[in-house]
Amino acid sequence: MNRSVLPHARPSAMQRRDSGYALVVALSLVAILAVVLTTYSLVTVSNTKTSRSSANASAGFYAAEASLNARAEQIRVKFKGFETPDGTTPASCLPNVTSGLGDFACKTDVVGARNVTSYVTKGTSREIKIPAGELFENLSAQETNFTVSGQAIGPNNTPEAIASLTFHSRLVPLFQFAVFFDKDLKFTNTATLWAGPNVWTTSSRDSAQVQ
Repeated sequence: MNRSVLPHARPSAMQRRDSGYALVVALSLVAILAVVLTTYSLVTVSNTKTSRSSANASAGFYAAEASLNARAEQIRVKFKGFETPDGTTPASCLPNVTSGLGDFACKTDVVGARNVTSYVTKGTSREIKIPAGELFENLSAQETNFTVSGQAIGPNNTPEAIASLTFHSRLVPLFQFAVFFDKDLKFTNTATLWAGPNVWTTSSRDSAQVQ
């Protein structure tokens, strides 16, 4: 009787061991899968936040650039009309807050559902020698920079994007275009020139010709 029972006992023990191994492997796979799913969820949330932040930053930059372009065109028209922008630069430029004066004042607008502001800053005038390759190269000039800034204002009322553009205004002394001869004077390299009503040269008044 004992011999007939022993052959059936061995397969039962092996089956229990195999079941134990299978359970351990299954639990390990479940744990690994849970880690993978958790990591994927974290990466997805992070990517979503990054994409949203990137989209907001891009929209803010485009709004600031639009504000800059509109204000820069106003300053360009001033220079084109042979006028110099004038005013007082604001200490700060916030939406719907009046600050600064004249051409430099803070202005508020709305672009793409965003509040935008713009203002102008005047730099300090300085004497320069015009670089080679530029108009009137190597001549002396007094240069003044006018910087136009456009800002997109974020929800907390602080700039989320800033764009700027600088105009270089140069005053070139007229005498640098003059050529002096014996009892005569000639201007060269000029655009259409108006001079008057009183013009003299080193000779008599009658010898001066103005065109």
